[in-house]
Amino acid sequence: GGGALYKRVYSVPSHGAYITSNASSSYWELAETPFNVCACGARGDGVTEDTAAFQAAIDAADYYGGGFVKAPDGTYILGQITLKDRVVINGDSVNATILKAKSGLNTHLVISENFAALQAAGNKWLHDADGMPSFLGLKNLQIDGNKVNQSAGDGVRLYAKGLILGPLLVRDCYANGIYSEGGDIPGQTDWYDLPEGMCDQIAIRNCGAHGWHFRGPHDTILPSLTVNQCGGNGIRIERSVGVYSGTVDIVKAHIYANTGAGVYANTEFHASHLITENNYQEGLILDDAWFVQIAKLDMYTNCRTSGSYQMYDTSGSNHCTINQIQCTDPGLAGVGGISVNGSYQIFHGIQCYGNSTTSTGVGVRVSSSATHCSVQGVVRAFS
Repeated sequence: GGGALYKRVYSVPSHGAYITSNASSSYWELAETPFNVCACGARGDGVTEDTAAFQAAIDAADYYGGGFVKAPDGTYILGQITLKDRVVINGDSVNATILKAKSGLNTHLVISENFAALQAAGNKWLHDADGMPSFLGLKNLQIDGNKVNQSAGDGVRLYAKGLILGPLLVRDCYANGIYSEGGDIPGQTDWYDLPEGMCDQIAIRNCGAHGWHFRGPHDTILPSLTVNQCGGNGIRIERSVGVYSGTVDIVKAHIYANTGAGVYANTEFHASHLITENNYQEGLILDDAWFVQIAKLDMYTNCRTSGSYQMYDTSGSNHCTINQIQCTDPGLAGVGGISVNGSYQIFHGIQCYGNSTTSTGVGVRVSSSATHCSVQGVVRAFS
């Protein structure tokens, strides 16, 4: 009564005595701890499969309207688990709590509820009217995709709003580290329709496709992001009008050593400080993007094996503003530093330094398609 949370009491495996009682008891008592996967039978020993226990804890939290599911330190071998509306899995730290895909899973490890139906319908946004889950996520844990023993699957795949992610490490996933999507519909009817989540201290590494394939929810705020050594783009930011929207606000991101481009965007995004270095293709691609705003852009030795310029904007890009552009030593496969092709672009504070023995082409190229642009800076040491 009085809004207190009650739950069925079970005995707890030896992993930790978070709730103690007789295993055969059938009474209910006040729960003084979050929903705990160990109370549902998870062992976290790196051998036993704990899928059923995790899902039971998630479903219990969902039944009571959401909350934190506790995953104490350990390595949990899992099949696919489904995150529910307003449920967050909370570990002990990214080094202590590991959620590892079981060998031969061959699909996504963590997926949000109703993902397939929402994605197929497209452009879903509202919690009540569309069944859009919100404020779910992963905190203080590590996702291990066990890539060498898979033939398909992302680490985390979410069609949801108000994401709660981080501190979080996602690594060794067969396909994308994280795939997220949200509809292109503006507005909300209540607080749970707000798109802005709490995503911070996210690291993604060594995944087979993109580090983060970001298609929403729009207006997500990312204070800190690191992506390295993934097989596609470090972060791929996309919008399809009337289907999904990937507008995102990044405070600081370090994107390096990815096989594709460091950052690819075909839509608006904002960044206070963006660092791309040693990516095998371009550091930054603006592909018909508009109203991109970057306060500080550092690009070092991108185009290691292919690509063109460290930064390239297509002729359809427009109204982008980038200040304090540091562009140093394009990789051996690069043909230049910065290529400007769009319209109404403002690229100021350029410091473009090449190496006369390895930096071919030109430091800054302004093509004939570039109209009404303002480009200002210093260029030196290109062959």
